[in-house]
Amino acid sequence: MNKPYFFITPAKIKLFLFIFLSVISVSIHAQLEKESILISTLRKDSALVDKDENDSTEEDSVKIHSFSFSLSLANNQMSRGRKLETNTLTLNPKFHYCYREGLYADLFCTYFPVLALKPIDSFGAGIGYSLNFWDDFNTGLEYSYTSYSTFREVTSSAPHTLKWSLNWDNPIVAPALEVSYLAGTTKDVATTIELSHSFEFEHILTSKDKLSFPLSVSSTLGTSNFYQAYLNNNVVVTKKKKPVPVEIINPTFALTDVNLSLSVSYEIANFSISPEINYQIPFNHIVDLNSTGLPVVSIEVGYSF
Repeated sequence: MNKPYFFITPAKIKLFLFIFLSVISVSIHAQLEKESILISTLRKDSALVDKDENDSTEEDSVKIHSFSFSLSLANNQMSRGRKLETNTLTLNPKFHYCYREGLYADLFCTYFPVLALKPIDSFGAGIGYSLNFWDDFNTGLEYSYTSYSTFREVTSSAPHTLKWSLNWDNPIVAPALEVSYLAGTTKDVATTIELSHSFEFEHILTSKDKLSFPLSVSSTLGTSNFYQAYLNNNVVVTKKKKPVPVEIINPTFALTDVNLSLSVSYEIANFSISPEINYQIPFNHIVDLNSTGLPVVSIEVGYSF
């Protein structure tokens, strides 16, 4: 007996779902295109009106110089997929200067409040340039030098850092790529890939505040000669109290970690406060180090002017 044409089969269900989802997708895309064109037209018209009415005021409002100061407190220090072998309270003040949202310079230092001997461990300075292109793309090049007084910090064997970054500020998922070169008594290359998204809410308590919840996942690939030098210089031992052998770190290019990050940022006027928690999954690493698998908790307070 022949089955009628309208007899429901799994193949017809799949075909129907494919056609239905395709139509919905095309409709949504067309609607978004219409809204995008409308918003773009309104912005252009508004910009033309504002330019005609306030041309001189707009030129005066361009901010040539901007400054910011931040102070962060953390229970560990993370750098290029590695962190301190044991949790140590770390305080990091930083001063940032920017010229016309392109050229910038930084001054920073590392302070260990719990250590009596040489608590100020390092001073550093950096200079860089950031460039916005297309609509939501940004690239930057930065060089920094850090002067270390001890070998307590992870990157103490490599004071020179050259870093290139590329970011796409996508509203759904924002990807970022960072390639860095570390040089000193050791030399390393590290590549970090990150995917992030931020949930943002404005006008929480006042008309000038904003609350955001940035989420990100990142992975670092590179060599770890700097970390081997850190372990050797600090005579690091494992939980079994055995000295770490020299050959434990793989000097070849390999995956070092996957990091999950969750933070909360509150901004009001020029002031901001941002608590953050990072959970690191290490690779090519000693599995029984004291800090392995422990989260890094930090809080940063900033002011810009």
